[in-house]
Amino acid sequence: MKKIESALLAIVVLAALVILTACPQPPPPPATPPPATVSPASPSPAPPPPTAKPTVAPSPSPSPKPATPTTAPTTPAPKPKPTPEEAKLPEVSIESPKELENVLAGDIKISIKVANFNIVNKLGATNTPGEGHIHYYLDVAPPTTPGQRAVTAAGTYAATAANSHTWANVKPGGRVFAVQLVNNDHTPLAPPVVADVRVNVQAPTGPVVKIISPSGRLPAPGDLKVTVEVSNFNVVNKLGQPIAAGEGHIHYYLDVDPPTSPGQRAVTAPGTYAASTAISHTWTAIPAGRHKLGAQLVNNDHTPLSPPIVSIVEIEITSEGPSVSITSPKTGDSVAAGPVKVSVQLTNFKLTDKLGQPNVAGEGHIHYFVDVDPPTAPDKPAVTAPGTYAAAAADSYTWQNVAGGSHTFAVELVNNNHTPLVPPVTAKITVTVTGPGATPKPATPVPSGPSVRLNIAAVGFAFNPRTISVAPGANVSVVFNNSDPVSHNIAVYEDAAYTKEIFKGQIISGPSTTAYQFTAPAKPGSYYFRCDVHPAMTGSFTVSSAEPTPPPANGGMGNGGVGGGGGY
Repeated sequence: MKKIESALLAIVVLAALVILTACPQPPPPPATPPPATVSPASPSPAPPPPTAKPTVAPSPSPSPKPATPTTAPTTPAPKPKPTPEEAKLPEVSIESPKELENVLAGDIKISIKVANFNIVNKLGATNTPGEGHIHYYLDVAPPTTPGQRAVTAAGTYAATAANSHTWANVKPGGRVFAVQLVNNDHTPLAPPVVADVRVNVQAPTGPVVKIISPSGRLPAPGDLKVTVEVSNFNVVNKLGQPIAAGEGHIHYYLDVDPPTSPGQRAVTAPGTYAASTAISHTWTAIPAGRHKLGAQLVNNDHTPLSPPIVSIVEIEITSEGPSVSITSPKTGDSVAAGPVKVSVQLTNFKLTDKLGQPNVAGEGHIHYFVDVDPPTAPDKPAVTAPGTYAAAAADSYTWQNVAGGSHTFAVELVNNNHTPLVPPVTAKITVTVTGPGATPKPATPVPSGPSVRLNIAAVGFAFNPRTISVAPGANVSVVFNNSDPVSHNIAVYEDAAYTKEIFKGQIISGPSTTAYQFTAPAKPGSYYFRCDVHPAMTGSFTVSSAEPTPPPANGGMGNGGVGGGGGY
């Protein structure tokens, strides 16, 4: 019987253990007296009811569970933060014109904004990470092939280290302007950095005014001449009179925004604006620094047009002006007779091959002189007698066949139209030429025909004089005075249909003066000249062995001559 009781007790204990293992353990109850220990040697009382939960010490271990790591889990190492250079990639955006903006045909300026990229003037140099320059594109997609120069056809792209570029003479129509940041060697960045805008270019149908000079960075403080171009508007001297449609005058502004309130006089504080009927105005004693220049077409009563017609440019004037010095030979040197090379050094002046073209502040060319003083009269071509001067866009010039004796060599920086700078910039030396030699003459041969000097003016869209006569093969020098507030030139043709060109002079904006030089046909006969900009302006050009007809006294600039030296 005892064995049966023990067996039953073991079964009950085993069942309880199975139940305890399968069920979650409740929190430990408050302290209670320990259960009685059953001894197999002594009789056991009757087994407890089935609902009792006997406790046996020690309890058998529950079924094993998956092993739990004994060490704390390791946190993945954080990724390194990118450096500022890695976090900020190069960017470029076109600030103006805006997408789908309507702009007038002609010169269109593209202005951009660059971030996280160093723009440097090292075009063609070895690449350096993080630096380079800009390619501007017109109506083509920027090339982005790695390792290949991002250039397109001539006239469709421009490489520069400036944050703006002006496309000249853009025709009406839908146009796409694009920019790309490139390496020093003109290859694209990786990845490419480009931007583009679509623009509607429209033909001007109403009045237009545009500041054509100065622009950019200018070399010296002092007087500053602002020149504008006007179209589709009649500039008249009726200041203060009643309004008449399509006519008026120009207001020039300095360092202020042009007022554009309808019906109110577009005037600002004294010294900041000027009312004029001329297409140029000179501001005096302008200091170094950044300046804003403005021009506005206004009615006779000084009120703005509707809508306002305004042009604004920003410039920077440096504190140092242009200079020139003769580096070789030195004053007092002795040099051998024959060819004498004169070399010069320039500062704060851009040497450009634009002889006879409109002036651009800070650029021009050099006039070389021998045994004469450089002319310095403002607004008159700085030229002397044939054989005593030469015009060149180079920093050296060689005089041929210089004879023995004491000679002076001089140089002068001049504008594109051959006029002196203001103030004049010259240099002169005196040297001793040893040995025999011929009379000094320029390297460029002078035509063998007789020399003829003519003065021709453009006044009221007509030439004065309109009839000119020269000898066959004559070396013709023309001083052309454009008195109109528009662009003119002089071109000579063989036929009345103006298809066979003999000479074509550079177009200049008026009022201004330039000098032309050409050789008349050797065959006597009737020829023709005209303004290519305004073909209705015509004249007759006669080549005859008879005595040439002198121009009238009011035919132009007077007696200022043009030398045969290096030509124009």
